[in-house]
Amino acid sequence: MKPTDRGNGTPSPERSTVEGWVDVARRGDPDAAETRRARMLVASHREAKLESTLMSDFDAARAPREGDEKIVDDVVAKVMAARMRRSSERLRPPSAADRLRVETERAEAEARRRAEEERALAEGPRVANAIATPGPQQALQIERKPLRGVGIARVAGTLSAGIALGALIAFVAVEGFGVRIAPDPDHGTAPRSAAIDARREPREAPPPPRDPREVAVEDALAILEVESGDHASSRRLEGARRLIERGELARATRVLRSISRRWPRRSEANAATLALGHVYLALGWPRSAERVWSRWVRQHPHERHALEIRARLAELATIDTSAIGESDDDGR
Repeated sequence: MKPTDRGNGTPSPERSTVEGWVDVARRGDPDAAETRRARMLVASHREAKLESTLMSDFDAARAPREGDEKIVDDVVAKVMAARMRRSSERLRPPSAADRLRVETERAEAEARRRAEEERALAEGPRVANAIATPGPQQALQIERKPLRGVGIARVAGTLSAGIALGALIAFVAVEGFGVRIAPDPDHGTAPRSAAIDARREPREAPPPPRDPREVAVEDALAILEVESGDHASSRRLEGARRLIERGELARATRVLRSISRRWPRRSEANAATLALGHVYLALGWPRSAERVWSRWVRQHPHERHALEIRARLAELATIDTSAIGESDDDGR
């Protein structure tokens, strides 16, 4: 049997193809379909090689001597176990252990690559203690290695670049610091930076923060404007929107509650419940809004506004209403 055969008459894939599978299985996204397929192909290739080896042993033991029946039985059992394991791994999705193994192999490969890069850098000319110390005796200490061939020009270029960089850093540090503290003759003893800031035009002040109650009213109106139709719930919803526009928030809460209770399965009921929470916030009743929205999120965890309402509930949980004197309007 040729070493390139799988044992079933089909040639093994080229080495570059197998290496490509291994690279994708190690470096690819564990959840990607391509990575899972590469893992299955690599496992299949390994099992095929094992099966080929076992079948070679089986061919060698096809004419057993006396007392060798157990060896033949063991070889056949191993071949059958390898086939069954390969079939099960083809159908089994990658487990957490497989993902952990892939991540471990990827981390080890990355560590080996970094170690090789560091070793390659360490083999070249190394510059140590390249720090220009302040004082009259500034020196650039260089750890020299035996210079051979092109290495002389390379170290000389590195030395020149280091000296130029140190001189540039020293110049910028001294001159820049001097310019910052030098007094401006046109402005007395004030620093030049302060004089430049004084000549600039004044920036526009940021707009004052908006009233949270006004924002809540706008949010409620935005929700109610989306729903429209000829159904009775839609007409009641339109009436609630007009009440909110006129500032009659207490009456609007009663209308919105009646819509959500009378037509609970219609989309208008969802809009009424969401708008009711915003109206409660506009009235200064955050606990009532929290109760209404919490009940709605439990009943509709996958609705369009569920994520936004959860964020608002997290904000309401941090509000202390002990000194507000909130009225319990929910449910009446």
